[in-house]
Amino acid sequence: MRKVLSVLLVLSLVFGSFSFAFAASDIEGHKYEDAVKRLNALGLVQGDDRGFAPDDTITRAEFATLVVRALGYEEVAEVSKGATNFTDVPATHWASGYINIASSMGLINGYGDGQFGPEDQITYEQAITLMVRALGYKQDALDKGGYPVGYMLVAKDLDITDGIDDGVVGVPATRGIVFKLMDNSLTVDMMVKEGTGEDATWKVEEGKTILGELGNEKVTARVVDFNADDNEITLEGEKDAFIVPEGFDYEANFGLELTVWANGDNEVQLYEVEDEPLFDAVEIDGEDVELVAAEETYEVADDALIYVNGEEKDAPEAVDYAKVVLNDDDEVVFFDGYNWDDTMVVEDVDDDVVYSYNDDELDLEDYTLVKDGKTVAGDELEEGDILFFNEDAEYVVVYNESEEGELERVYTNSFKFEGEVYDNSNTNYDVKYLDGDELGKVDEEVLDAMKDEGEVEIFFDFAGNAVLVVGDQGEADTSSFYGVVNYFNDYTDDKYDEDYYVLEVLNEEGDLVEYDLLADDFTNLDSYTTGDTSNLIEKVVKVTVDEDGDVTEVDVLADDGTISGDGIEIDAVYADGFRLKDDTIVFWSEGETNVEDYAVMTWEEAADEFSKVLAADVYAENGRAKVLFVSDSDADTEDTDYTGLVTNVRELKSGDVWEVTIEINGEELEYLTDEDEVTSVGDIEDTIVTITVGNKSGEIKNIDESPRSASIEIAELSTADDTITATVTDDVYELVDNTVIYDKTDEFAELSLRDLEEGDIVSVYFVNDDTDRFVNYVVRTDLAPETPEDGDTVDGKTLEAIYEATNTLKIDGELYEYAGDVSELSGLVDSEITFKTQEVNGKVYAYDIEEVTE
Repeated sequence: MRKVLSVLLVLSLVFGSFSFAFAASDIEGHKYEDAVKRLNALGLVQGDDRGFAPDDTITRAEFATLVVRALGYEEVAEVSKGATNFTDVPATHWASGYINIASSMGLINGYGDGQFGPEDQITYEQAITLMVRALGYKQDALDKGGYPVGYMLVAKDLDITDGIDDGVVGVPATRGIVFKLMDNSLTVDMMVKEGTGEDATWKVEEGKTILGELGNEKVTARVVDFNADDNEITLEGEKDAFIVPEGFDYEANFGLELTVWANGDNEVQLYEVEDEPLFDAVEIDGEDVELVAAEETYEVADDALIYVNGEEKDAPEAVDYAKVVLNDDDEVVFFDGYNWDDTMVVEDVDDDVVYSYNDDELDLEDYTLVKDGKTVAGDELEEGDILFFNEDAEYVVVYNESEEGELERVYTNSFKFEGEVYDNSNTNYDVKYLDGDELGKVDEEVLDAMKDEGEVEIFFDFAGNAVLVVGDQGEADTSSFYGVVNYFNDYTDDKYDEDYYVLEVLNEEGDLVEYDLLADDFTNLDSYTTGDTSNLIEKVVKVTVDEDGDVTEVDVLADDGTISGDGIEIDAVYADGFRLKDDTIVFWSEGETNVEDYAVMTWEEAADEFSKVLAADVYAENGRAKVLFVSDSDADTEDTDYTGLVTNVRELKSGDVWEVTIEINGEELEYLTDEDEVTSVGDIEDTIVTITVGNKSGEIKNIDESPRSASIEIAELSTADDTITATVTDDVYELVDNTVIYDKTDEFAELSLRDLEEGDIVSVYFVNDDTDRFVNYVVRTDLAPETPEDGDTVDGKTLEAIYEATNTLKIDGELYEYAGDVSELSGLVDSEITFKTQEVNGKVYAYDIEEVTE
């Protein structure tokens, strides 16, 4: 049985004593994301001003509140607010009602000294104990050894700790962990007490769950229909449709038996999958279904739901692929089969259009795309994926079953691989080969060449037939490249009385290469003038060389298309009807008069230079743009901002340009200022600034001497999470992967996070204007004050309070700084003490604090 993370995203935070604007980014991608979303949708958890903060800890009061809500006692808790049995939980405490309910039910106790510790962090084993008690298994836990081992054993037996690998006994549990504990407990059958006194017994009441206590009904039935547009599924035997959440996988669950928990409006809150479907090619044996690869045969149930190529049928048919579901009697109760029109090897996907190496395309807009039995999106496809598709049914399956080995024999229309013989063609489609980016139909010549080169990889369909052979046919005798002519002239070799051409070409790597060509072998160049003004200069050519590097052909290309007018965006898929690829060669002539100064790059790399091509010639082969000769773009209409530490500024002799040396993410770079944009440069050495650089010119167009930052005193450091917590505000700042830390007190030496200390004064610089958390520079501006050593001794005073947020003490009405961790003094509150004082950096510290005893 498989629990599926079904989330009804009703994100209104109408419960509890606090709320905030829900920010998905707070939990997006987190290991406990689904658990948090579901509990939030059920109204069980909210966040605070930190968001959901799944990696922060949770207090005893917060978790008690969560459990009371889960048991359906929220209204009771609200009316139970007021005086409590605990000295540290006043009647005005926001969770007083929840703590009253939790303690009266025996779910959580105080410390035995009259205190509850509402703001104390709950530990992993405490959270498990509370959860086990909430489900009624306290007696079972006591029988297994009590706290904490007995509770942890029961939690493991009930799968409450499933999926949690970061919980540690004795260590505060994160909010994410406790949310996961609660999430795992939603469908656990609760234990109830029957009878009283010595006659009391405890038993598991099947069907009584937390979800049930929240007013949800449990239904187990098969999905026999669905309407994705209305977010509805139909369960067998149920009159009304059930509303499922956004993201529900209709294709994956169609035909499967589900156990669903739904509220009074038939909205599914959670579901579990009871079936494991089979995927295989199918043959029909009489009236039975034979799974080809599994070599298993099954009878068909009388009430089976059967589809073939998208249409409902009375009986199954032989198909290339089927999803088959069996009942408890191993009879087929659901059959959804398809025959394939063809296969496709994915090279690229753009805007739900799949492109293959052989210029084949498939628009997935109205298709159902399935991989491993689940619906996937087009952008989840990867290069090299094998697609099997049925165009009429608009159904595609991704299947990448393959095996590596050697071709043993090549026959006229087949081949032997690893002892098995495979045909070169199947019923509906031919076997293809892939060599690099060359895709075609397999034949004896291709297979022979691959056999000689070594191992190949064979991909199969669901019936075990070969569909694709991936291998190497060996080095070609010649190779070709594209270039732009930089120079063309002629000369005569007097010794041999032979005429030659000198051809200099700017190649795809941006290098100038020169060739001497025997004129008699290149008569196609005779019509071009020679010399410095040759009309061959700036022409795009395709040069073919043999294995010795000698030129065998020079083809002067005519453009196949042009770009003008509004131009094309850098993310365009086509250029004047020709398919653009990441490796399309771009010769960029804009602003240059000499070919040798042209920039050369790929289409993928061009995104770093401009965002739009305004004028260009397109040179294509087989429908694909091979070369883009760009003469106009929007370069330098856009800029890029860089933030870094300025280490040096020099004014050039001209007096209107400065050379700025700046360390960006630890790499030292030099930029010149744009004389038209920057007319002066202030005293910016040894400061963090943001410079705006023109994408094409590479010159500084603006200097922001005050990038967004915050100056804080460090309260806490975490090298595990790469975070810095500020004093007073408790704001948390997280270092990104390339964050650099400088020490202004030591000539801007680079530091690691471990080199910083609590109490240091630092400036943190934000990654961008959209975040108040992530920083890419930290500059220590002042060191933490030294711990005082000698000072005046004070006797007969009372320690009235400690303040962990500011690490300060209140002694007889006066506030003192404390050099250690004030939490270690919690046991001395309200006690008479002796201590010493010392003034350091303008602050008065208390230290050597001892309790006065009789």
